[in-house]
Amino acid sequence: MRKIYSENLSGTLAVSDENYQKNIYFKNGSILYADTNLIQERLGEILFKAGMITRQEFWNIHKMIEGKNQKIGKLLVENKVLTEREVFQGILLQIKSIVLSLFFVNSGKWNFEEKAPVVPDDSKFDINLAKIIYEGAARYIQNLNIYINQYFSKSPRVLDMSEKIKEVLPEKLVKFHKSLSKFINKSNEEIPVELGISEKEYWVNILPLFLLGIVDFETIEIKEEDRKNIEKIVGLYNRIKEEKLNYYEIFGLKSDASSDDIRNSYFDFAKKYHPDRIANAPDPELNEMANFVFSEINRAYDTLSDIDKRRQYDIDKISNNGDDATGPDKAIERASLLHRKAKTLFNQKNYWEATTLLEEATRLNPERGAFFLLLGMSQMNIPTMTRAAEKNLTTTTQLDPWSPEAFVALGLLFLNENMTKRAEGFFKKAISIDPENTIAKKRLKEIEKESSKGIKKGSIFRKK
Repeated sequence: MRKIYSENLSGTLAVSDENYQKNIYFKNGSILYADTNLIQERLGEILFKAGMITRQEFWNIHKMIEGKNQKIGKLLVENKVLTEREVFQGILLQIKSIVLSLFFVNSGKWNFEEKAPVVPDDSKFDINLAKIIYEGAARYIQNLNIYINQYFSKSPRVLDMSEKIKEVLPEKLVKFHKSLSKFINKSNEEIPVELGISEKEYWVNILPLFLLGIVDFETIEIKEEDRKNIEKIVGLYNRIKEEKLNYYEIFGLKSDASSDDIRNSYFDFAKKYHPDRIANAPDPELNEMANFVFSEINRAYDTLSDIDKRRQYDIDKISNNGDDATGPDKAIERASLLHRKAKTLFNQKNYWEATTLLEEATRLNPERGAFFLLLGMSQMNIPTMTRAAEKNLTTTTQLDPWSPEAFVALGLLFLNENMTKRAEGFFKKAISIDPENTIAKKRLKEIEKESSKGIKKGSIFRKK
């Protein structure tokens, strides 16, 4: 977007991954239109969230469009739900939401096709990209470390600010832009200290200026202190090569490290071992070492920060250990060991790590109901794995039909999904096995109490 705005480009920016596709259409550096396949960014959803239509009107939209090849906005006007002006404002809000959502995205496929986009006349807008960039940078970029790690050792170069941009920026940022002019050959690491502000405040201020093309970053001369940086990089390079460090060991972490620990360590290491710290090193071999170390740090983070990749990495790591199971007795013994470790992780609320170990335990010994029970209970605490949790808890009831715990867990799972009737059935099943089960009895009383609230006194449907 920085390039599109600075060079007044026309074309289509397509951003996608396996879950979504977004297209932003530009003409001469301004936004013409945007579309998406995400339900939460469709016009009806946007209008409802903005309070422009009621819940009932929102649910009636599908009736309006059924069998008709017309746009929602036009149908809303024809049915006198909204005026043309209100629909226009709603579409503007939708386009803005789609574009601003890209400031959350740091993955997927990005492609800009530089040619005039084909957009119907009734869908053409002229939205100020500078205003969107400022708002996106100021409010929506959560992870400043991405930019800090890339540019902290460089020096800001101040470029001219047009009147058009001045109209968009608050007076505070205009003054900040001017104050940067006095720092010549000073790094972004040093300037916040001299300004008397925090690193975060500095980057929150400078980032919009950079994205609007009125500040750039350039390399400065390496100082004496970089000798220590070279020693650090060479030291880690040798350890990775000689000691064959695994991904956790690169960051100095244990295998049960939390996601926050991994993320914080990555940003700390990416900053310390960034190749820019020795950009002007006299020996090209040092640059190769720095690039290798930085590549390994990024590869480790790419694996450990992705839930599925990390789980598979941990399983492979366990399988490659010398004490891995080969015979049936060894496999059962190994599964029990993993179950004990997982129990500790579960009690510590490390549900992802527990799930990883239990998936391997159930693979090694698929006959133990206790393994599937703890696996299902771990997955219950991970929002994206409720279906897997249901499957594993159901397997538990098949392997161990006289254990009430699995029925209680299934009841809690469906209660959390607001499927009260199904939850009630599982709680009753648990009580039939264990009449003194306190959790099941308590939840049943709560369900009965909530049900009784829905029946008015004197209703003909109320039981005698």
